[in-house]
Amino acid sequence: MTEKQNMTQYNLSTTRRRVLVTVPFLPKGHLTLEPFTTNGIDVIHGTSRNMTTADWTALVASVDGAIVGSDPFSAPILAAAPRLRAVARGGVGYDAIDVPAATANGVAICIHAGLNQRAVAELALTLMLAALRRLPENLADYAAAGWKRLDGLELTGATVGIVGLGRIGKRLIQLLAPFEVTVLAHDAWQDEAFAKTHGVNYVSAEELLARSDVISLHMPLTPETRGWLNSERLSLMKPSASVVNTSRGEVVDQDALAAALAAKTIAGAALDVAVGEPLAIDHPLRSFPNVLLTPHVGGATEQARDLGGSTAVRNVLAILTGGSTPDVINPEYTRHLRQASTEPETLS
Repeated sequence: MTEKQNMTQYNLSTTRRRVLVTVPFLPKGHLTLEPFTTNGIDVIHGTSRNMTTADWTALVASVDGAIVGSDPFSAPILAAAPRLRAVARGGVGYDAIDVPAATANGVAICIHAGLNQRAVAELALTLMLAALRRLPENLADYAAAGWKRLDGLELTGATVGIVGLGRIGKRLIQLLAPFEVTVLAHDAWQDEAFAKTHGVNYVSAEELLARSDVISLHMPLTPETRGWLNSERLSLMKPSASVVNTSRGEVVDQDALAAALAAKTIAGAALDVAVGEPLAIDHPLRSFPNVLLTPHVGGATEQARDLGGSTAVRNVLAILTGGSTPDVINPEYTRHLRQASTEPETLS
């Protein structure tokens, strides 16, 4: 059977198709989801949070598409979802998805690169300013009727280190321009043209850590970046320097970070992401007055959510109706398309 014939037979299936939505910004009845209803596709809502692997597997086993956040799609889960054809992220990171396994099972993985770059870059700048001006400490002290008025550092004229100079890192550099900062960058792939235009200096990780007044992390989560900011690298930072992380919690060794804060070998941290989100209530990072924690809201703006939602719907709909989209990151999935079940199912 040819690829086209396979897709056509799937589209003519008598089984009513279903799309699972787990992102909270697309609740039941949201207007953005109407194209599914118009095309005879049912929308169900759920989430992997607080579910067992067995429960999550059972949920995805009866859907044809999914619009998800950081919900896990491991190889066993994908193999147990015979109807699944498309998974679209409401954001851009896809480290929770086993992409090779998805490809092998004929499942398209869709993201829209850059959809939240402005939102995340703006939050990174906000956290940077908050860390330098010691806002967590000043706010907590004032709320407790104190008047310490702790001195901070100005961003203007500071040295900013950016690890990972992708779309978000580049957008942050543009936002930093009025502050007349010195920008150091570290990335395995160097965009020399951008660096020349925006006055960016590519340096080694060691030099960036040693010279920066504030360090902002923007790398993807890969085997190479997991635990990247470890005790050894933290020891290279200046005692007056702070770290900002809006990428993935796993790129930071959280225990090592807590140890550095306890030893006062760094000045503070501002983290929008954590390992095992939400961060455990008893984790030491919650106890430091010089640590600002936000609940992974880097991309949580109305503009980014609207774009993310509409793009995800468009992408899933395109795949389920036999079309295509440039947002598929594994186009080779078409070589492994599976025969969809034509047996009617009842959703419990």
